Amino acid sequence: MRAGRKGTSMVLLVSDDGNGISPGDHERIFEPFHTSRRSEGGSGLGLSIARSLLNSVGGSITSLPSERGALFELSLPVAAPVVH
Repeated sequence: MRAGRKGTSMVLLVSDDGNGISPGDHERIFEPFHTSRRSEGGSGLGLSIARSLLNSVGGSITSLPSERGALFELSLPVAAPVVH
């Protein structure tokens, strides 16, 4: 995992070393009930819920191409400092 700031957002890059995501599925994986692991008990809701939660606070999640494994970019707005 790597983190950094991009403008007014905090950006996290999260990766794994699994089989990755096929190029045609990079956007479909965020659709509710889309899963390639139904036989393993996957419901296809996890990434859809994650995207909805991030969107509700002005953030985002994107699947990026990767040579190995899955790679996601999460972006969250940075809150203004609280002044008392």
